[in-house]
Amino acid sequence: MQTVENHNSEFARFREARVPQIILFCVVAWTGFGLYYLFNERFLAGGQCLLQGAIGVLLARQATKHVGRRLLIARVYVGLVLAGLVLDSCVNGLQYSLAPIFFPCAVLVASLTFGKRHAWKILGAVVVSVLAIHYVLPVLLPPQAPPPQLDRVLALLTLLGVIASCTYYAESKTEVFAEQLQETTDQLRERSRELDTIVGLDSLTLLGNRRRFREVCDEYLRKHRRFGLLLIDVDEFKLINDRFGHATGDEVLCNVGDCLRNAVDESDLVYRLGGDEFVVILPEVLDSNSDFEEAVFRNAEKLLKVMDSQFIASGEIRKLGLSIGISFFPKHARSVDELMSCADRAMYKAKACQSVVVFETEMRDEIESKRQLRENLAEAIANDEFSLRYQPQVEIATNKIVGVEALIRWEKDGETISPAEFIPCLEETGRIIDVGLWVIKEVCQQIRQWHEIGFHVRVSVNVSSIQIQEDGFADAVVGILNEFGVPAELLDIEITESLLLENVDHSNRNIEKLASEGVCFSIDDFGTGYSSLAYLKQLSMDRIKIDRSFIKDIPDSEDGWIAKTIISLAKHLDMAVVGEGVETDYQLDFLRQHDCDEFQGYLFSRPITAEQCTRLLESNERRSVLAIADSKSNNDDHAVADLMLDRV
Repeated sequence: MQTVENHNSEFARFREARVPQIILFCVVAWTGFGLYYLFNERFLAGGQCLLQGAIGVLLARQATKHVGRRLLIARVYVGLVLAGLVLDSCVNGLQYSLAPIFFPCAVLVASLTFGKRHAWKILGAVVVSVLAIHYVLPVLLPPQAPPPQLDRVLALLTLLGVIASCTYYAESKTEVFAEQLQETTDQLRERSRELDTIVGLDSLTLLGNRRRFREVCDEYLRKHRRFGLLLIDVDEFKLINDRFGHATGDEVLCNVGDCLRNAVDESDLVYRLGGDEFVVILPEVLDSNSDFEEAVFRNAEKLLKVMDSQFIASGEIRKLGLSIGISFFPKHARSVDELMSCADRAMYKAKACQSVVVFETEMRDEIESKRQLRENLAEAIANDEFSLRYQPQVEIATNKIVGVEALIRWEKDGETISPAEFIPCLEETGRIIDVGLWVIKEVCQQIRQWHEIGFHVRVSVNVSSIQIQEDGFADAVVGILNEFGVPAELLDIEITESLLLENVDHSNRNIEKLASEGVCFSIDDFGTGYSSLAYLKQLSMDRIKIDRSFIKDIPDSEDGWIAKTIISLAKHLDMAVVGEGVETDYQLDFLRQHDCDEFQGYLFSRPITAEQCTRLLESNERRSVLAIADSKSNNDDHAVADLMLDRV
């Protein structure tokens, strides 16, 4: 709409630019008639025509100087022309029988200078003038002789000259304007094409964007052309953004886009949908003899291998992985949204193992269940549906509870949901950070309550890799310890050994800062990962927990040998050892024989509530006191016996 208005205003300025020249054409006609009248001794008519010419010259000069007043000047001049024609008939100029033929010339001048939409307004004045000349002047003026033949010829030639000059000039200027308008139109069309291209491009990676992707998909759907859709997600991209900053995240996305663009065939199309999601359309090649779906799967695996590479962030080399979900048109769906939904389900399945997964029908229920789990988790956080259970850690030598492990539990509508099910979901959504801090707050509050009633019990808390790598994690934990006034050595943070190999610098900074405050650290599930002995020696680890998988099959010789090796390794590194999952007396005896420090498991207690744990601590304390008393009593009896032997 704005463009049309601009064109209209431009044409109005172009039309107004004609005013001076058209006035001068009319000046030439008036001057010619004036000289003709003077030559024929019709001085009054000649003077009137020359005056019209002089006024026209003055108006033309004003129109040249004052561009903004040209329209007003044109209207004034058209009025003067009409008055001049009537006056000319009164002073024995062109006889009243010839004067009316010049009125169409006035209408032409009006339409050429201020537009046909306004020129019709002077028709009334023209009609009145013609009627006045034909019917009024003959009554008021004496009868006039028929005009000479020369007058008729001169009038017609002048009329033709004015009309020809004005129309030719106007037409030539109109052609110039038309050429300019055509050039402008071509430029606008070119810019429109460029704009369409820009609108269809992702500004960061210069790949096609979501809009262009949908246009291409819709075109394929209309043509019913078979194609495969690859939905690609960069694994743990949020962590890259959070850890290294958005500038590094943008650089990673550009690198991913370039790699995808270079890895696919010319017929394949790559788009970035937004965030860390990319999509590749692989149309079926009609003259290919290979299985289409198998070819798509191989291409996806090729992309996975290409991107299973490293990138540099903050001067450090990092691994980058992709998860790819595949859906096919028309096999899996017949609309873009349904195809994306199917590929999305397959992609989330692939994220579990950083692989390529083709959509299968049974995934619908599985993904729907996972989506429902996410929604319920959001409600669980808001409604405070999480709770903690505590499983005692017992010193083997004294059978005394020296610590407990805090384990998170979630009950929804009377059903207990396994942590193995909802913890990964918390990590995927990033909510693990908030939930993890909530656990530490609850633990610190419980430590204070036990501390106030005389139980100095260490409490272990499991921390995910996402938490320990968070820049503000150490400061947040120290703040919670200070808030509840809890001795730092009563908080034990458990991390898995595989975490030691992930983002070592960020993990080390948090571990070292917390260790300097007095917080204890344990390596959980030791023996199941790929930890380096150098890291074990370098980091401030206080204890190693033998994974339950090496405890449950004792007296199996292989598992027993591994458990003994872990205990020996910990002793050489001056670290305490905790055996997990102890359920039988034989397992406990084995750990005792090989100098294991502590154990936890169903043999002593299941995970219990804080209230139950308090009662268990009280009971365990009383048994310990009685055991000490019995020990002292036994020692006194032995002393008496020794004395009696000495006397003998």
